[in-house]
Amino acid sequence: MNNILTLLIACLSYTTIIAFCYTIFWGLTRHLFTKLKTYYEIFLGFVLGFISTFSLILITLLGGDTGNLGLTIFLPTFLYWVSIIFISPLSSIGILTCNILNLVLFSSIFSDFFGKPSDSWTITLLVLAYVIPLVNYFVKTFWKNISNWSNWSITTIILLLTGLIWGLAFIKTSPALGNITNLLFWLGSGYLAYAYIAVINQIYLHALKLQNIVTYDNTYYLNFSSAHEQILNKIQEEKIKHGIYLTYFISNFEKFESKVNFQIKDEVVNSISEQSYNLIKENFPNSIFFKPNYKTFGAFIPFDLYEEFSQSNNKYLEVIKNIFLQMNTEFKIENYKISIKLKSVCSYYGLHSNNLDKLLEYNRHVENDFLLTYQEKNIVVNPMEIIKEKNQNKKMLSLNEVTNLNQFATLFEPIYSSKTKDFESYFLNGMVEGIEINSDLFEEQKKLISDMGLESLFLRYISFQSLKKLSKQNNFVREKDMFINYTSEYISSEDFEVNEFILKLKNLKIDLSKLILNFDINNEVDNQKQLEKNIDLLKKESIRISVSNFGSLKTDFALLSCYKPEFIFLEGEISKKINYIKENEKILLESLKIAEKIEAKVIATSVNSYIIYKHLKSLGIEFFTGELIGSSIDPREVISEELRYLLNK
Repeated sequence: MNNILTLLIACLSYTTIIAFCYTIFWGLTRHLFTKLKTYYEIFLGFVLGFISTFSLILITLLGGDTGNLGLTIFLPTFLYWVSIIFISPLSSIGILTCNILNLVLFSSIFSDFFGKPSDSWTITLLVLAYVIPLVNYFVKTFWKNISNWSNWSITTIILLLTGLIWGLAFIKTSPALGNITNLLFWLGSGYLAYAYIAVINQIYLHALKLQNIVTYDNTYYLNFSSAHEQILNKIQEEKIKHGIYLTYFISNFEKFESKVNFQIKDEVVNSISEQSYNLIKENFPNSIFFKPNYKTFGAFIPFDLYEEFSQSNNKYLEVIKNIFLQMNTEFKIENYKISIKLKSVCSYYGLHSNNLDKLLEYNRHVENDFLLTYQEKNIVVNPMEIIKEKNQNKKMLSLNEVTNLNQFATLFEPIYSSKTKDFESYFLNGMVEGIEINSDLFEEQKKLISDMGLESLFLRYISFQSLKKLSKQNNFVREKDMFINYTSEYISSEDFEVNEFILKLKNLKIDLSKLILNFDINNEVDNQKQLEKNIDLLKKESIRISVSNFGSLKTDFALLSCYKPEFIFLEGEISKKINYIKENEKILLESLKIAEKIEAKVIATSVNSYIIYKHLKSLGIEFFTGELIGSSIDPREVISEELRYLLNK
């Protein structure tokens, strides 16, 4: 029992001394020696080796047991493991040198303090203890990445199995029992040291993110807590009137972070940090660098405003763009090829705002919207656009109070062709809380939405949700023509950006040649010239146009020249009362003549019975939609045999 207690004290003492020295000389201080890294690692190896030798003498004196010196042979090996796994192979040179001196020289001169390997069991384990971690290091470097935990565990397991299998063969002898006991205490204390060092490394990594000055490869970035204060001090001292507030970051950083380990991530981030710092400092010597957060870099660049200065295109922006083009964004680390994309956002102090917090808010807003809206790598913020988007978000909250948008569902209304005797296309309608938007039951909510000035926003929201649902359908459905309601108020406004609209559609992987935007021809249009201009731009992108409620009393026929529709939806009341109001027949026939002149196809709506369908067909209508044709949340790809028979008898 006393012997076991002595062994335990010896192992814990040695582990404590080594752990303490690792923490002081490397664990929390390694960044202080980055300029002398190679030389420091070699020097550190000899320092730790000397401390290890001294520790063996100390624990032998404290234990008072010179009969069992087996641990003095084995304990220094896990210091060698620590060096080759956590520090570098260079540091292992000094440790290995000191350990060899212990085994060869000191074990003869100071035989009371250092054990000497004399039996084959000890020599075999000792050789394995030094060879396996080195082999693992070469495997990790030149072939397959092995984690620190795996390296340590592989070494431990091989030694444990070798020692136990060999030792159990001679278990009845006293030396064998002593060897097995030493083996277990040695490997156990090794795992204890590993656990402590792993924790210290994690503390070090987190400490780098939390300290006031964040250091990357000898490049200093002010932490955000003090950045704005120091920038304002510089502005006041040097009377700076204008400056570029630049933030830049690795695109899709979260995805990049999840794909690589800490070492690779840090090496890439360090490289980007150093490159950007040197290039920006070279071109703009008065720049101040800071970090808004752990994944974003920032720089405040003072500049002089000149007469022909343009916010979106000027000589300073050109220099910044060239800086990012010069930076290396492709890396080969640990046999991995890594490619990243850098993106930057600029706002102007003295032009956009004199409030640095407001400029950061603008930049962050653009960063968060980068994937959906912007294709460029270098963006200048537009404060008015940001303010409009924020106002739109407030309107969305108001709209959600009127109608529960979370309960919106897309309806696929097939359009039947009597010529092909099949579904020719689909109209994307919708319902909220089980009530169809085009039904009479929704009229009260629709009126309230219109009175609050939210009709345009409502239509844009439900159309976007419907397109998202469409993007998830199979190829058979997506190859059909798709009609979707849209707002003429937004299309006719100067705020409408065709390129941005097209980009969002492409992000949803919508085939533009299959998309048909539908507009209510009863709605008044204030800016018909702008409407016509934007419609023409959409048509150049292969998007087609349709108009609905054609033939009603409010129909504005002058808008036909603006919309230039390829399809015309008749007002629903015309179809509903076609059998007993003769005037509706005349309206329908006139609509067919107008459609023929403008080369558009007429589609009958509210075809709710076979009698209506038969009458409309006899008057020359080819396309039909309504309750008779049906609708569903999931698109019906094939017409039922019963319906096909009914429509063709």
